[in-house]
Order: sequence, then structure tokens, then C-alpha cells
Amino acid sequence: MANMGDMGDMGDRGANGLGGGAGLLAFRIDLPFDKEKPQVWRKDKDGAWGWKEDPAIDLEVLPPDLTVTWTPRDWSARWFAWAIMGDFATQTAWKSITLTPYPVAAAEVTAELQLLFRAAQDERPDAMGEIVAQNQDYEDCMAFFMALLRISANSHPRTCGLMHVAGLIGLLTAMHFKNAPGSQPQRPRPSQLHPALLPAIEVPGHPAFPSGHATQAMLMALIVEQALPAERRTKLAPYLHTLAGRIARNREIAGLHYKSDTTGGLELAAKVFELLGSVESYADALKLAQGEWA
Repeated sequence: MANMGDMGDMGDRGANGLGGGAGLLAFRIDLPFDKEKPQVWRKDKDGAWGWKEDPAIDLEVLPPDLTVTWTPRDWSARWFAWAIMGDFATQTAWKSITLTPYPVAAAEVTAELQLLFRAAQDERPDAMGEIVAQNQDYEDCMAFFMALLRISANSHPRTCGLMHVAGLIGLLTAMHFKNAPGSQPQRPRPSQLHPALLPAIEVPGHPAFPSGHATQAMLMALIVEQALPAERRTKLAPYLHTLAGRIARNREIAGLHYKSDTTGGLELAAKVFELLGSVESYADALKLAQGEWA
């Protein structure tokens, strides 16, 4: 099970290969690269290959006629997603989203509770690997979508960037509605009311409704579906949506959420997705991602 937990590290792929540098590089202090003699590997007039020095080049500076500008590809996926989330956050429509209220009638709550106890008994031991692997961060969930699609941050950087967008905006909106301004009270976790559930992992320090994992996972599924070509979209949508539902349900099996928490998260994801198209930076990022699947 510990080895299964290592799958969560795969989420880091979502940020790899997309920064402005190459990571940690060794540097020879007695002969820095910029002090090397500029040379090229060329054929001579007799057709033999060899080194030829180019004294006109200075490795300390770029040629004056080479213009360097910041381009979309220079953004790391995670930081570009933050920029898009900032644009989304300035909109006001998403704060007016209404969610189906979670049940408060005793009979309905009891019915949901029975489902949780049954899942804990029948499914939790087998689901623990996935529960742990998907627990820490939205990038843990990204790893499962990337494996499903057989992509990486190197092969499809902009598509991975959209999953970062889903993770961040899903977090923003879920936390807003967990705070429940002007609506239902903030919902206690199931184990607060029913300690015998004994959740399999640490209970997050925020209210239960709506489920953040459900919001983020389904928003990932909807956004990636939108990036796919029409023929692939039809075929892969059931895989994407089913995976999102599985990630969300794992949180119920773990004892962290009622089923209605999951439903609220899925509903929130759908309504947020409908508003994303009005965000210009998101529309631009979507076009770049769609180009990766051409």
C-alpha cells in the first residue's frame, strides 16, 4: 500500500518541463561556459568534418539581431494557471452560483450515513491505495488523468496546464461555497457527527459540503474533454467522467464526505465550467491545448 501511495508523486509531472530553466545544473568555476571559444562542427572544403572557431561570436551575449521576448510557452503550467484563476476570480457571476442544498431531514441523513458505513466495511480496504494516492493535492488526481490519456508535461504541456487551472479554480470555488455565505450552515464532516466511521486518513480542516475533490476532478474531466478533438471527445468523455466520479467516491469510502457532498461538488464543477468560456485568458489557453491534439 505504501508503494501505491508513491503514485501521488506522479502529480509532480504536471509542473515538470514547463519552467524557464533546466533545473539544477553543475557549473565549472575554473572554466565557465561563457569563456569557452565559440566553435562549430563543420565540413571543410575537402568534405572532412572538424571544429571551426567563430571569433565573431561572444558567448557572454546574444547576437544583437536576435530578439528574445516572453511567450506563452515560457510560462510554467502552474503559474499560468494562477494567472487564469486571477482572471476568473475577478468575475462576479460564479459567486452567484446556487447549489442543491444538502439534506437535513433525519431520514435522509441516516440513509446517507448507512451508505458510508457500508462503504467503509465493504470497500475501504481495497480502495486504500487509491485513497492515499489521491489525497494530498489536486496534482495527485492529475496523475491519474495523465495516465489515462497517456500524456506527460512534455508531450502535452498546455493540456496539463488546463488541469492546473481546474485544480486551482476548483479549490477557489469549493472553498467559497464551503464557507456558505448566506446559505446553509457550514456542514460538519460525517465523522464529527458519527465518530465510529473512523476515517481512513486525516480529516481535512474545512467543512464537508461541497466536496473539493469532486469539484476539482470533474472540472478536470470537463476541461480536458473540451480540449480534445471532436472524434476523441466522444470516445474519451466516458473515461474522463468515470475517473472523476471514482476519485470523488473514494472520498466517501474514506469516510470524509456524504454522497450529497459529492453531488454538490459535481454540480459546482459543471456550473463553473459553463462560466469559464467568458474568461479570455482561459479561452487562449484552451486554443493552445487544442493544438496539441491536432
